[in-house]
Amino acid sequence: LDNTLATTQALTEGQTVTQVYTSRVTDNFGAFAEQTITVTIIGSNDAPIVVIAPTGLNPIHEAYRGAVSTVFRTPLAISTSEVGDKIQKLVLTVSNVTDDSNEKVSIAGVEVSLVNGTSAFSGGTVVASVAGTTVTLTVNFTLGVTTTEVESILTGITYRNVMPAATVANRVITLIRLFDNGGGYDSIQGTLATSTVSVVREAVIPVVTSVTVPANGFYRAGQYLTVFVTMSEDVLVTGAPSIDVVIGATTKKLVYSASDSSSTSLAFKYLLVTGD
Repeated sequence: LDNTLATTQALTEGQTVTQVYTSRVTDNFGAFAEQTITVTIIGSNDAPIVVIAPTGLNPIHEAYRGAVSTVFRTPLAISTSEVGDKIQKLVLTVSNVTDDSNEKVSIAGVEVSLVNGTSAFSGGTVVASVAGTTVTLTVNFTLGVTTTEVESILTGITYRNVMPAATVANRVITLIRLFDNGGGYDSIQGTLATSTVSVVREAVIPVVTSVTVPANGFYRAGQYLTVFVTMSEDVLVTGAPSIDVVIGATTKKLVYSASDSSSTSLAFKYLLVTGD
């Protein structure tokens, strides 16, 4: 019995094949005796096999308004060993995720934000689970998919980051496990395929398109002077920006107010005091 043969490995869980052998022993006078030997081969569920791992494209991804980045490419080949088995589940990890729901992976026709949650698609679900800066994506196929279908799904995976001031760093996407739906629900695990996505910020620099100042009039102590600065695109404000304004002969600071701002309209306020 040759266990390396594809026909041997193709036996499904519980499937049997019987082989009958005749053994003969002959002495030096030509007399012989024969014995019939019956061998029953019982199939078991084998783990899926990654015959050819998908190649990581290692793309450079421009965040915010850049195009989505494809993660893997052909050639690849996956086998379930047993005829009729299908892939029931696949598991990937995305490491170094720092921009929360702004980071997204599209797989099996659904875009998944890299935060805890479950996303449904036609034929299954994608469950995202966060542990630190690593997100595990478990793709469950309700009725299973063929190896050809899962190969197409893997090469269709894309990544994008919609954050204007995205964290510039590498995200590593790794295929770590494949399950088939054979009798033993077996799996193969390890670093089956890896792609490194290098996230960069877009080259377009936001500019100020207008500035709205307080209306002419009389203002008293306890009232705010508010200036609105309108930007050409969404911006992410960090730190504590301010604008200098001269009141009388003294320079005061209009301080950024997050609660009065939007992503494109930034509010800066100064509280008038007695003597201004």
